Amino acid sequence: MTSWEEVLLKPVISEESLKIAEEHNEYTFLVGRGATKAKIKEAIEKSFAVKVEEVRTKLTKGKVKRRGAKRLTVRGQNARKAIVRLSPKDKISLFETKEKKNSKT
Repeated sequence: MTSWEEVLLKPVISEESLKIAEEHNEYTFLVGRGATKAKIKEAIEKSFAVKVEEVRTKLTKGKVKRRGAKRLTVRGQNARKAIVRLSPKDKISLFETKEKKNSKT
């Protein structure tokens, strides 16, 4: 993996990740399966111009779902998530909620 576009796939914007971002200054991203913690840290720092303190990763298994008339079971894709803690002075604007943005103005 050479470029940060291959390392960072997309941010995880859910109720839980927004709460963690607000309370602990930690942000969640889906990352490539072969991405190392050092590559993730470098990609975050380059793409968002912030200082990363810590990177934690975890593998999540895809959900099992039933499909079709014969009720075939299908498993979703496995994914790798990275939870990144930034220095206290840094923020990523992707994770700000509308209420938080409106309260600043």
